Amino acid sequence: MFKPLAQSIDWLLSMTLARFVRPRGDVPRPAAVPRDPGELKWPEALVPALKPTTSPGGKSPLGPAPAGEPCWEFSCASPITSLWETNQNMRGLVLGPPDATKAVIVLHGAYEDKYKHAVWMARCFTQQGYRAVIPAGPCHLERAPPDVFSGSPIFWSAELFVAAMHQWLAEVRGLSGWLRREGAQHVGLYGYSLGTLVAGLAASLWDDVDFLAMLSPVGSHADAIQHSRVAARIWPWMRDLSPDQRDLLNRWAPCRRSPLVRRMAFFITRHDKLQPTRLQEEWWDAWGRPPRRDYPHAHLSVHFCKDFYRDLGALAAEWTND
Repeated sequence: MFKPLAQSIDWLLSMTLARFVRPRGDVPRPAAVPRDPGELKWPEALVPALKPTTSPGGKSPLGPAPAGEPCWEFSCASPITSLWETNQNMRGLVLGPPDATKAVIVLHGAYEDKYKHAVWMARCFTQQGYRAVIPAGPCHLERAPPDVFSGSPIFWSAELFVAAMHQWLAEVRGLSGWLRREGAQHVGLYGYSLGTLVAGLAASLWDDVDFLAMLSPVGSHADAIQHSRVAARIWPWMRDLSPDQRDLLNRWAPCRRSPLVRRMAFFITRHDKLQPTRLQEEWWDAWGRPPRRDYPHAHLSVHFCKDFYRDLGALAAEWTND
């Protein structure tokens, strides 16, 4: 995509979003949040309840939805006591064949209020025979508290952000255990934007993550705010972090940890101003320069990049044959 156009789309949509995500009402103040994810114990497996539903993905950049695309809604008690009442229960979607021997957990980006884009990305795997699980992140989608924009409460302080990442990671771990109990022999992670921060942390904590793919990778929320004018405009109240808050966010930054996963790929957005391309490349370099694809897109316009979906599908097929 033409660079000025891609960046203008990002800027316009991000500034519009910024009007709806400011702190409001009584902002929760956690009594304590875990300082180091490496010191935590994680759940072994969850038992979600499934209910058949119609896939919300619709037509993607690669064409119409597959006929009869299998899709289920899931719900389950969260393994973490949440700061938000609406987040004591997990919600999400499951796609693909139930008897698949490979599975992927697809982690969406910040402020997603529909599953559409996550379903498009999950299809790259399900069309190669994978089972895909798309969990709604804390305060996102059906889990958003009343009268606030999807996802916004988790960004109202550094402590709330870490509390949400802790909860999302615990839920991902529990879903991974469930998929293995259901017969998946290999379980990997795919993340976009904020979802890459969670996926990257998981891949630095657990040595049984079989593969990792990340689009527009966010290795550190604090770094993004420091180096991106767009991010600083969306979250102005997080520009002046205390040394203690910055240390907390650094401990929960996957780009400052070491990967335990062997198979991984980075998908870099070359015209990105929200998550600056330089920061994406620095994480890629820190993790040993694994296979990488670059796209002439910004943070949001990449959702409509046909080449990305073709490349992700080809990678899923390659990992299927490993």
